[in-house]
Amino acid sequence: MWDLHTPRYAPTDTCKVVTYTRKSIASVIRNITLHPMASLNTLILDVLDNTSITLCLVNVYHAHPTTGHDLHHILRQEPDDTVPTALVGDFNTHSPVWSLPGCTPSSWGTTLTDWMGAWGFQCLNPIGVPTWVGSREGDQPSVLDLVLANDIARYSAQLGDVTVSLPDSLGSDHAALIFEIYPLDSIAIIPPLAPSGFKVDDELKDLWVKEFVMLLPPCLPYAPEHSTVPSDLSVIRRGVTAHESIDESLNLFNWAINEASRRTLKPNRVPDPRGVRWWNDACSMAHTLAQTAPAGRQRHLAARNLRNTVAEAKRAWAHEQLNEAVDAQNIWRLAKARKGRRTNLFPPLRNADNVLVDNPEQKADIFRAKFFPGEPRQVPTHHSTNHPPIQPWEWAPITTEDVWAALRTTTN
Repeated sequence: MWDLHTPRYAPTDTCKVVTYTRKSIASVIRNITLHPMASLNTLILDVLDNTSITLCLVNVYHAHPTTGHDLHHILRQEPDDTVPTALVGDFNTHSPVWSLPGCTPSSWGTTLTDWMGAWGFQCLNPIGVPTWVGSREGDQPSVLDLVLANDIARYSAQLGDVTVSLPDSLGSDHAALIFEIYPLDSIAIIPPLAPSGFKVDDELKDLWVKEFVMLLPPCLPYAPEHSTVPSDLSVIRRGVTAHESIDESLNLFNWAINEASRRTLKPNRVPDPRGVRWWNDACSMAHTLAQTAPAGRQRHLAARNLRNTVAEAKRAWAHEQLNEAVDAQNIWRLAKARKGRRTNLFPPLRNADNVLVDNPEQKADIFRAKFFPGEPRQVPTHHSTNHPPIQPWEWAPITTEDVWAALRTTTN
């Protein structure tokens, strides 16, 4: 019924990762034991579609040592950005990107998230859902088990939503991470479901607020004087605060939000890559070509074209935002954006002893030392790689005859 996959190991070795697959799909599963990332703690499986790779699935267990981390064999890799890839497993790493509030970040957390950003990986875990619940007194729930997917795996809609389930973890204190994998030609993703919601646009903020204020029914206690009257006048009774129930008030309030958004904002489009603002029609076209390209070299080229198109869309969006910034407020708002979306997360500050800093004065000292170093590095004036100097321009001498000829046509 099941096939067992393990990394290459000697009789004296201890294997930390294994993967079970059904025998019925044995023909599309390939264990890449010689992969540069493979180790006793990391297992690489290719899920095949004919001869091409539908998904590279990396099973990870991070047995971190007493000091530092043991993810070097992953962080030094440069993944193929044309191959859909998902890293799944117990990373034993805390980071503000996925950890619960109040959790102390791991010292190597920033290194991992920087590597993810450089190679287009994002965490697909549901926000705020712990994956580890300890059994000892004082244990705090944590997010240790992660699903990290690269751009092409997410944009091609090959990965379903991730579900965290403790009942399905077979008695372990680590929850099971459940998600579905779809081939590119799967009927389950053709066509994709239309996303709900609207695309937020900062430039339409004032218009949205105006519409929202006008749509609030006057029967609500917080409604402004200029709000419109609801079509059902039966909801208005004695006084502006008279209302049938709290639920009805909430329904009217939510209706005003949705209606104001419908009137002023554009709806989310397919695909909806988590609301990024740089996504344009060229990205949608390249995404469609990547989904429908036949297996083999054509799909490889289509995937590469998708990544290049996405990179160009990001560059054009960032250039437009910077070019249109008119004051410091716009610059700082853009500084809070990462990969086309706003974020309030920032890496923790550490002093020279690698200790977390929470004192404002100490934070100011760190920023001052970073932006205005006391002993700046000296840069030599001349380098061996400099181009040879340009020959000086030889100007023809100006003679008395030249001056006389230039002044002959002038008058007092």
